[in-house]
Amino acid sequence: MKFKATVRDRRMLVALCEACRRSENGGVVLKLHASRIRVFTRTRAGSDIQVVAVCRTDVVFGEFKAQLAGRNSRSKAAAEDDADDGDAIYCEIADTRRLTHVLRQSERCQLISIKLSTNQKRRPVLRVSLGDTQTNLDVSHDVPVEVLGSNEARSLSAPSLSCAARPLVLDGLLELATFVDRARCASCEQVTFSAWKNKSSSKSSKDCNNAGSPVYTLLIEAECFLGSFALEYNSLTVAKEGEEEEEEEEEEEEEEEKEGAEGAPGTPGDTESFVEAQGSKQGPLLASVTVEARALARFLPIRDLTVDFVWLYLDHQKAIVMYICASGCTKLLGCIPAVTN
Repeated sequence: MKFKATVRDRRMLVALCEACRRSENGGVVLKLHASRIRVFTRTRAGSDIQVVAVCRTDVVFGEFKAQLAGRNSRSKAAAEDDADDGDAIYCEIADTRRLTHVLRQSERCQLISIKLSTNQKRRPVLRVSLGDTQTNLDVSHDVPVEVLGSNEARSLSAPSLSCAARPLVLDGLLELATFVDRARCASCEQVTFSAWKNKSSSKSSKDCNNAGSPVYTLLIEAECFLGSFALEYNSLTVAKEGEEEEEEEEEEEEEEEKEGAEGAPGTPGDTESFVEAQGSKQGPLLASVTVEARALARFLPIRDLTVDFVWLYLDHQKAIVMYICASGCTKLLGCIPAVTN
């Protein structure tokens, strides 16, 4: 089993690893494939945060070459034409902090290469080599990894959502990240997300371009002995089916299917399932989820990535899922389980 590539965008690779490292209680797995790379947490308990980061391989790596045992070395084009995902290499990184530290040190290096190798004890490692012709620098760092077998790789899966979960569209994460940071500084332990359909949305939507599209209100609350905090979004819409297809139209159908299974939750259907609302001023309650403030703070903020938009899924009393689309055709999925009393 062999893997070798040059690092084109070390900042992107660091950002993907950091998003998973901050949320891990288990391990961080790096999936190496000629068309896409994936970095995700390997959770071992239902209460752990699950994070999946997906990016095109040619954004992060150049001269990508991967070879599994018993297979011939394959170019990127050949691998993309193969409908079998068996060419992917799964590496569980034992010390993600060490890998990101090495990559940050390489800022002034002209050449950064990475390959799958073994150390003196014949243990598998990711060997990161830093080179600079001007200073005659030639340094290698070994990051211990565990190469997962095919059976283990097939057992890895992305978080699932109930069909009733609806994706609310947010323009960004700055307000939410600031709110969570303030709540944590005030020693708030839990944050509650509640969303409901506006009663007046059907009337107001007739006068706008999105005629017939319902409008939702999202209320985020946190309490502690010092007081209470609240953040409210008044006019959110639900992402329409097929909204993401324009962005992915150049990708192969094979990769789109895998993305639905591994990178992002499936687009919901037309059927709405609402929980009975309380209060006369609010419309039907979409969902309500309470999560740990500490878990949110571990996932947010998203550093070193330019966020284009966010889909926020509220799976009623089960989980919050954030599907983040960022620069460089990067997708980030974070699943934060609800607090169980």
